[in-house]
Amino acid sequence: MPGAKAVFLAGPREDVGRYRRVFRVVFERGSYDGLAISPDGRRAEAVLELKPVIELLSVPADLKRWSKATSPPHKPVKLWESRYRGRKCIAVSTIGFRSYGYDFYAYVKKTFSGVVTVRGYVAAADTFWPWLIHGRRAAYLYVLDADNPSRIIRKYKIGKDPAWKRFKVRVEGVGGEYLIAFGRPDLWAHDWGLKVYVSGVEIERELEPSLRVEGLARLANRGSIDVRVRLKLVAGHGLRELVVTLGGVKQVVVSDGDVVLGEGSWVTLSPGRAETVSIECKGAGDFVYRILVEASSLDGAEMERLELTLKSP
Repeated sequence: MPGAKAVFLAGPREDVGRYRRVFRVVFERGSYDGLAISPDGRRAEAVLELKPVIELLSVPADLKRWSKATSPPHKPVKLWESRYRGRKCIAVSTIGFRSYGYDFYAYVKKTFSGVVTVRGYVAAADTFWPWLIHGRRAAYLYVLDADNPSRIIRKYKIGKDPAWKRFKVRVEGVGGEYLIAFGRPDLWAHDWGLKVYVSGVEIERELEPSLRVEGLARLANRGSIDVRVRLKLVAGHGLRELVVTLGGVKQVVVSDGDVVLGEGSWVTLSPGRAETVSIECKGAGDFVYRILVEASSLDGAEMERLELTLKSP
């Protein structure tokens, strides 16, 4: 008819294709280079290299940062700020006392644990007659019990001259907390004016290896319907601390080596949406963790499992 307009309706096959129900959740790359994803997007493996964190403490020649002690306890000892041979320093001494048969030292008030490297300058001075100096003039670095500064855990000889000497000592294999001290033994009834000077002390502490990755991977809904996903730890060992989140929601938590959260809450993904998987972990040695990603349609009609592996190199 003149002026009539044709109206075309979609056929059955075209309509089915346009509104087809698609359920598909996959891993996609995040910001982490050490992630490998299978071609179908259902498996991801992250190789995580944890590195120790280095903390450097400089200890000035300030009495606010130092204290004194002896072993056995309650023996006489002097501690003061000084200047010796061009360097500002801490001095510790038994000059003016006749007591003997003990170690005396100045210790840094801060406590330490684990592995530390101690550097600085030390000098040992006294009034020994020349033929008495050998074997008697010495300066030591002491490792002390943090709860009892009079208990010596171990000591390292670091000097034997009145001139400044640079030293470096690595302290390791000491359990619990401890103190770092500098001094020498006084084994003689005669007052030989024993002194130890220490300057420029730096203590480098190796903190537990750790790693934090924001955006390790992405979980993406590449289907046409809303889905919900969550992470579930099924096996693993080796890390002291591990936190895995999905879209900011905690899914897996390991604390002091024990699993305190093995299954997370559901996170909803609408079509085309992706959420980020992030991790924080601490520990030393080899480790491996196997984590399942459970994905489901909101009505439970479709379900799928993906797998994420976290491992050491």
